[in-house]
Formats: sequence, structure tokens, C-alpha cells
Amino acid sequence: MLSLTDENDLLEDTPHGLGINNLLFMAVELLLLQDRSLPLLLIEEPEAHLHPQLQMRFIEFLDRPISEEYPVQVLMTSHSPNVASKVDLERLIILHRAQTFPMSSQFTKLDKSDYRFLKHFLDVTKSNLFFARGVLMVEGPSEQVLLPAVADCLDRSFSNYGVSVVNVGHVGFFRYAHIFQRTDSKTMGVQVACVTDLDIPPDSAKSYLPSDRKTKSDFSSDQEEEQRSKIESRANGDPVKTFVSFQWTLEYDIALTLAVDVHIAIELARLFSKQKEVNNALWFETIASAIEQYEQWEQDKTVDEIASSIYKPLFKKTVSKVETAQQLASWLKIKKAIGQETAESLRQKLPQYIVAAIDYVTKHSGE
Repeated sequence: MLSLTDENDLLEDTPHGLGINNLLFMAVELLLLQDRSLPLLLIEEPEAHLHPQLQMRFIEFLDRPISEEYPVQVLMTSHSPNVASKVDLERLIILHRAQTFPMSSQFTKLDKSDYRFLKHFLDVTKSNLFFARGVLMVEGPSEQVLLPAVADCLDRSFSNYGVSVVNVGHVGFFRYAHIFQRTDSKTMGVQVACVTDLDIPPDSAKSYLPSDRKTKSDFSSDQEEEQRSKIESRANGDPVKTFVSFQWTLEYDIALTLAVDVHIAIELARLFSKQKEVNNALWFETIASAIEQYEQWEQDKTVDEIASSIYKPLFKKTVSKVETAQQLASWLKIKKAIGQETAESLRQKLPQYIVAAIDYVTKHSGE
């Protein structure tokens, strides 16, 4: 019986599907090629009819030399992030708009440490960047949940524009960005935006910050600009642009201009974390209570103070940022659906750097 391993781990009486039959056919071709003068195997879409684990196993099989005496060269095309994540990055060639873009070190701005880093962290969820027309890189799951919904509300659907959102997990922006930056003269034509925080808290948040935490008054405008430039310089370079918060964090920035909406989202997130089931009456009651509290804040607090009060439970982690992002995404879509918000009105309210990043990754050639 033919198998991709030395172990007899496939039952002989198990009927093979089309995917397994395709694998066995390719294995036979590999064996036959050892006797050919041109040992070259061309494979198109090997992931067809294979579940992800077998896709991974097949790539491992190809990486293992069939014969030291008769090596076989394999050229393979794929649309699978599973396959792309498993193949050594230096062996990948991206095909885009009838051009080829090798990912080997002589063609990219990735250095040796970048390749080592990406070998461990460029997983399946991130490898979809190889197949995108635009890439939005974010630092955490809350941005990953919220920004696609915001793009929908701005009539810039990431699905329609072929944009992938990649959560880099707070580190490595510049490493992923360098994938798209070339040392040759070719341009990939994929718009890449990095959205990150300036991380300078406002003075109005001092009451709940650690005593040694510096706030906005501890920085001059020149120091702020220097910090922003330092962040941007690590990744910027065609086609990558970095969009940095003008204030503290994404959630705080949005709370400055969409205060009541963020507060409603936080209170809904708090509600859903405590209640297994939430009926319509309780949902409406929570929203009404949040609006009432916001209106009280308006009477005696500044805009900064309101935003800081709203952001406090997220900073203190008494409410989940991810759950809040999910509730805010749903709430903004509801408001647009019932006519309380339009794409243009939301565009005017949102922090400018968020809108600019979304516009950038959804910009088609010629726009």
C-alpha cells in the first residue's frame, strides 16, 4: 500500500477520497522522476480536496529528500495559507498582476533575524497576507475585530476590496512589513498599513495610572513628534505606511469622538460577561442607562475627562477589550442600518489616522 510515511498508519480497508488519491499519484510521480534526466515535478493546487493537516503533512513530505543520489526539483502553485505558512519563506514566489516577486533574501528587505522570526510566527492566520490586495496590520485582537466593521460602515468593506487584517500581537510590525519591501526596482502593488498607538496617556487619566507613568504634559510637542517618527521609521517604505494614534490607544481615541457609543459598548460587554442570556428588555435598559450616565458626565466633565472615564474599565481590565470591540462593531452597524449614522458622518467623527489607514488599504490603482 502506498503512503506518505514509513508507518502503516492508513487502514487498507479505508476508502480513499479524491485528495488522498491525488497525493498518492504525486508520490508515484516523484518516484518515477528519479529515473528521468530532468527530475522536475510541476504541481498545481496540491491543497485541492485536502484538509489542512494533510496539506501541512504533504509539504513536510516534499521537504524530505526522496533520494540524495537523484534529487527532484518541485515547482508548486497554491492559494492555500496553510501551504504558504509551511513552506520556507525564502522559497516562496508571489505572483501578482503577471509579475513574480521572489521572497529570497536578495530581493527583500528582510534580514536574517527577520527570516528566523517569521519562520516561527508567520502562521496560517497571518499567511493570508500573501493573497491580499491590501493588508492592515494591527497590534491586537480588539483592532482585528473592530476595524473591519468600521470599514464596512465607511462603505469600504475589506471583503470587497480584498484586504486581509493581520494581528501581529504587539510585536514585529517592521518584520512583517519588510516582506513587501523590495531591494529590486519592482513594486508589488499591495497597499500595506500598520495601525499602532502613540501610547501617551492624557493627564485626565492620572487618577488610575501608576504613579510613575508619564502623561501628555510630561512630553513636549517635539518629543511627541520624535516618538511618532521613531515608530513610523521602523516600518515605513513603499508600499508600507504606518498610521499612529494621535493620543493614547485606539479605544481611547475613538472615545474622544464617539464617546457615548464606546460607553454603550463597554456597558454591553459588561452585561454579556455577567449574563448567560440577555433579552431585548435588558439590552435596551443597559443602553438607556449608559446614555443617561454619559449625559451626566457632559454636565461637569471635559471631553478628555469623559474619554478617560470611559476608557478606565478597559485599562483596568475589568471589561474585556475584545468583547467591547465586538459590541462596538455591532452597535455601529445597527446605527447605520437604522439611519442614525451614515458613512460620511462616521468618517467625520472617527480619528483621522484610522480613516486614513482604511482608505489606504482599500485604494485601487488609479484612485
